[in-house]
Amino acid sequence: MTEPCVLIDSSVWLLCYRRGTPPSVSARVHQLLNERRVATAGPVVLEVLGGARDATEYERLREEFDAYYWCEVEAITWWIAARDANDLRRKGITAPLT
Repeated sequence: MTEPCVLIDSSVWLLCYRRGTPPSVSARVHQLLNERRVATAGPVVLEVLGGARDATEYERLREEFDAYYWCEVEAITWWIAARDANDLRRKGITAPLT
């Protein structure tokens, strides 16, 4: 059986690009990269590449992310996420949107 891809959140990528990344996080991300099981999606690309320090870093990140599987997010997913965010907000919980 083929192992599923894993969508790595931007917060994990940003943690991995800093010094002092917890070894367990770094090891897991490297394992997924070596197994070619990393997936990405528009919001993750926007957050990670949007924070690139310069054009060189942007291009390096773009090449990296271009090699990952792309998760298409259908409109219904956004409608469900909006409803869930609204439900949480009415309960006094503010969740990050990405």
